[in-house]
Amino acid sequence: MPCHTVLAIDSGTTNTRVWLLRAGHVVARSQVEAGVRDTARTGSVATLRDGIRLAIERTTGQAGGDPPAFAMAAGMITSGLGLVELPHRLVPVARRDLSQAVTPVSFPEAGGLSIYFVPGVRTGRAACSLSEAPATDIIRGEETEVFGALELLGVNGPLLYVHLGSHTKVIRVDRRGRIVGGLTTLAGELDHVVRTQTILSSALPPERMARADDSLAAQGAEWAEKYGLSRTFFLVRILEQSGRYTPGQLGSVFAGAVASADLAAMRGHGYLRGRHPAVLLSGRPRFQSVWQRQLERAGLTVTALSPQETERAFLTGLRQIVFDSPAFKERWG
Repeated sequence: MPCHTVLAIDSGTTNTRVWLLRAGHVVARSQVEAGVRDTARTGSVATLRDGIRLAIERTTGQAGGDPPAFAMAAGMITSGLGLVELPHRLVPVARRDLSQAVTPVSFPEAGGLSIYFVPGVRTGRAACSLSEAPATDIIRGEETEVFGALELLGVNGPLLYVHLGSHTKVIRVDRRGRIVGGLTTLAGELDHVVRTQTILSSALPPERMARADDSLAAQGAEWAEKYGLSRTFFLVRILEQSGRYTPGQLGSVFAGAVASADLAAMRGHGYLRGRHPAVLLSGRPRFQSVWQRQLERAGLTVTALSPQETERAFLTGLRQIVFDSPAFKERWG
């Protein structure tokens, strides 16, 4: 792979992360709170564009030395709410299929820097009907992480790749290492909204809470299965008023309930039937233990990726997809 100084960009729903790499090694990184949720809320890409420019400036300012020759980007940045809209690739999708669709675009706000954009992956047709909607899904960014993780861990399918972020992504990988389907929930955004915008704001700990208590998370999951998610949320309020539980304990009950709702989605889509595949679990560490416990209770074998491994997976997948693309080879050889 080329040894240029390059930028890597992961712009999602709520945050944008930028890395500077030299010879494949990270020498600087930064993150800003800007994502496509800002575009959806304001109707303008200005906040996202300014956030990406700021993250690039911070990252290059940290590193010094040679300026980046180009940038690579994946995630919601290629959606209709992002900077450059690229059509999804329809499953089944192998890594080389994404490489074929990489598109370079000049970014004026970054001094004319060329950015190689990676498209997302779609399950089902865009113009879906009510009956087709449950079998339809879209991902942008996680596909890059999936292919990088398969390379780094030396594994292949069949497996499920579960990423816990602003959205929960459950991605099916077949024995040929192709993405063949998936499902998405709004669990991360739901978690944020309930913590910050509802009556539970005083009950729950900050979003960067410590590891959840397994037994309390299991109780939250049991209540969610029996009474539903909304009722379980109010039971957290009841427990707060009892004065017997700390915010951390209440947060554990809450986290178990949210994870249980996602497991119900997996169950409804048939992901927990038949032969139980391996699961690679990435994303927010504070939720990983809750998810891992519930997945293992369902009979699945789980390997949890650390934040460092998840970062390496994304960057590895991004480099491989872009560097193997015809668009990149035409310019850089």
